[in-house]
Amino acid sequence: MTEEEAAKTLFLMSSIWTQKVSDPTLIIWRDKLTRYPYHMAEEAVHRLADVNKFFPSWAEMKEMIDSIKRGSVEPVKELESSKDWLSREENLERIAEIRKKLRK
Repeated sequence: MTEEEAAKTLFLMSSIWTQKVSDPTLIIWRDKLTRYPYHMAEEAVHRLADVNKFFPSWAEMKEMIDSIKRGSVEPVKELESSKDWLSREENLERIAEIRKKLRK
């Protein structure tokens, strides 16, 4: 996200949690937020607003963003079978050859 989007995120957070947060803390948060997509950070703020009574720690925010990120990852596609793959027996023979070479 851009610094402007990070500032918007922090403004949203300060609107939800009204405790005073120091300027140095906000600068650190802004710098850390720019590493993440804006839509994920915004979603994390909304989810945290449902469970946190006070301004969250960075660890809580990062954990929530990472949780959202994991949920948005596409499932791994199954590999297609290939005629170039070795059979189980051929693999075992190859492993035996490699072990024999390593023992020398």
